[in-house]
Formats: sequence, structure tokens, C-alpha cells
Amino acid sequence: MRIVLRVPSLVRAFPGRKAVMAITLVAALVGVCTVGIASAVTTGLIYACVNNSSGTIKIVSATSECSNNEIQLVWNADGVAGPPGPQGPNGPTGPTGATGPQGVAGPVGPTGPQANIDAEAAARQAADTTLQANIDNETAARAAADTTLQQNINAEAAARQAADTTLQNNINAEATARQVADTTLQTNIDAEAAARQAADTTLQNNINAEATARQVADTTLQANISAEAAARAAGDAATLAAAKQYTDSKITSPSGLYSLRITDGGIVLMGPNGSVTVGASGVQITGGIVTLNGSCAGVASTGDLVLPGTFLSVGPGPITGTGLIGPGSTTVLVC
Repeated sequence: MRIVLRVPSLVRAFPGRKAVMAITLVAALVGVCTVGIASAVTTGLIYACVNNSSGTIKIVSATSECSNNEIQLVWNADGVAGPPGPQGPNGPTGPTGATGPQGVAGPVGPTGPQANIDAEAAARQAADTTLQANIDNETAARAAADTTLQQNINAEAAARQAADTTLQNNINAEATARQVADTTLQTNIDAEAAARQAADTTLQNNINAEATARQVADTTLQANISAEAAARAAGDAATLAAAKQYTDSKITSPSGLYSLRITDGGIVLMGPNGSVTVGASGVQITGGIVTLNGSCAGVASTGDLVLPGTFLSVGPGPITGTGLIGPGSTTVLVC
């Protein structure tokens, strides 16, 4: 709070002995701090801080701040113009002049110096009363503000303490919940680890059993393959022996009356009454009568054609089956 007092010059207000006291007071105030004098020279004002408790006056610079228990006062360094001074003494009597015209009535003379002092004292007393009232009001306002501030501080402290308690409770609850969750998680992890270990053990056992079964099956399969190979080798040997027998020996009918023998020299077809030999030199028929179509016919000779019949097949290969021999020799007949 800043209170600005613009007072008349102390020297002019207190003539005589009181002026000496005023000058002494001003010298005491101004001489407290050279900073205050420098500020007065610069700004034309004097700044001071008045202690609310002791009434001590401290001259400060224009930029200084008063403390919370002080009020700032500001004076004019030169002061305002004072009232006119008293009328001087009458001069010596001059020579008698000519009688002049009647002059106008002159103004009322100024009030004497004691009246000015009394007026200044009354004004200063009123100003002091106003200042004290302002100080009292400021003190009361500040006391009320301090009380309100303290109440607000107490309320804020209580609110913060309650908030801290709530926060701590929440932290404790969260810590407990996390501990329970961690315990549950660890239990689940342990259970999962045990289950996976059991599953791994079972899987390894199954793998081992499968490996053993496959090894046994492979051994059995190899034995079967070896047996099959041996059997097939024996069968092939028997088949080759039988084929060789059929190739190098004759084939006989169940009754033993007919046989067919195939050798490197040719083919011999034998029956009870004759045989037919097909060799490198030709076809030789020995034995009984040769009958063609059950009747007499010319015997075929070299160059005769063999006509296709029901069971005769003529193609790019050798003639197979049975058929009719075309017209043969007209001189050789078989009946």
C-alpha cells in the first residue's frame, strides 16, 4: 500500500524556533539513506517505509519494496508554495505632498503568522488522524486477509492431506492387486510349465515308441523283402529250369500218344501213326495216309497256294491256323 503526502515546505511552515526543529527533522529523515536523497534529486519525491508495529521510518529508493509489516510513504522534496508572508514595516515619513484625491478602500491585510501555524497544526493533526485511521483500516484488513489466508492454507493443507491419504490408499490397493495378479500369473506360469513339461515327456515317449515300432517294422519289412527276394530268386530259378526243360525236351500229352519236341534243329510233331518234321531242309511227313477235306484231291506241289479258311490267318507274318490248299497236281491224287 502506498500513501502519498504532499505537505508544504517545513521551513516555511515553522518560522523561528519551530523552523529549526523542522529543519532538524528533515535533515534526520533525509540523512538516513543517501539512496533516498538520490531518488529525491531524480524524481522530486522522497520514499519511506513506516513499520506498522514500531512506527520506525526508513528512507528507501523509488524502486524499493516495503515489507509486509510496513507502509510506504512519499513526500514532495520541495513542497508546495506557502501563503504570502507578513507585511513589512512602514517606511520613514516623506515630505508632505499635495493633497490628492480620495483613494479607494484598500484590501484587508493578511492573517498574522500565529494563525497560519495554528491552521497548519490543525491540518497536520487531521492528516495524522486520517493516516492513523488508514493505518488502522489497513491493519484490520491485513489481519482479516491473514486470517482468511490462514484458513485457506489450513483448508488446502487438509485437502492435500486427504488427497495424499486417498492417493496412498489407492497406491496400497494397486500394490495389493498387482501382488495378487503377479501371484496368480506365477501360478499359471508354473502350471503351464508343468503341463508343457508333461506334454513334452509324453511326446518324447510317443516319439521313442514310434521310433522303436518303426525300427521293428523296418526290421520286419527288411526280413520280408529278403524272404520275398529269396522266394522270387528260387521261383525264377525254377521257372528258368522249367523253361529250359520245355525248350530242350518234348511236350507230351497226358495220354502219351502225342508229343511236340522243339530243338535247335527243328520241330517234330509225333502221333500214333506218323510224324511231321519241320527243319532247315523242309517239311517231312512220315507214317499213314494224308487226307485233305476228307476226299481225294490233288496233292499239293511246290508253288501251290494255300487259300484262307475259317481258321487260317494270312498276314504279314507266317500263316497260322487251318485252311484249304488250292488246286494241286492233276496227276497226283490222294484218296
